Amino acid sequence: GATRRLTTFPPSQSPRQLGALTPQEIRSEGRATGRALRSVGINVDLAPVADVSSGPRSVVNARSFGGGAKRASVGACAFAEGLVDVGVAATLKHFPGLGGSTRNTDDAAVSIPFGVERLKRDLVAYRRCGGLPHSLTMVSNAKYPKLSGTTPAVLSSSVYGLAREMGVTGPIITDSLNARSLVGEPNIATRAVRAGANLLLFTSEGSSVAGYRELLRSTARGKIDDTMLS
Repeated sequence: GATRRLTTFPPSQSPRQLGALTPQEIRSEGRATGRALRSVGINVDLAPVADVSSGPRSVVNARSFGGGAKRASVGACAFAEGLVDVGVAATLKHFPGLGGSTRNTDDAAVSIPFGVERLKRDLVAYRRCGGLPHSLTMVSNAKYPKLSGTTPAVLSSSVYGLAREMGVTGPIITDSLNARSLVGEPNIATRAVRAGANLLLFTSEGSSVAGYRELLRSTARGKIDDTMLS
């Protein structure tokens, strides 16, 4: 859900509220946020949300810049550009979209039934600024049966392939690999790397250590080429 680790830092408004501003004003908010982050030594922001909200019950409703693909993309890209302007890496998320869910993948397994063409229609932000320098893209933990079958997006090579097809050129980071939506999935770190992830996100020291050790074992057994790791 919505997370503000540094509660006194900008922006003071939600993405939905920012979405009512002009692109120039949103970009200015991105710059202000980036400057504040840099003041405490942070050079990556795991934002903005580029998802398109499907309605008031959408899990990303307040976190999305708008309910239409065009508005959401304009807001997300403007904010991302503002961050990059001042030397902070932006992170577009959650590819290929969480707007169709009413539940958070941190808390439960999520499946989004949209077809591939519907998903692509909502990916305007990635076409618009997926090639933004010094930016990342975060892949969702949800399942998309029409795109990746029963495999969570974060573990599916077809999803990473679609991201590149949509114009993503920078590093691709996973959503949290110790989220409840992935409970029961074996060898998560190895599968994410093999699928196309460049960065693995863990949200606890214990899970990070376990993931690191798993990658070492997989490399030793030839399941991962060591040139994929750095």
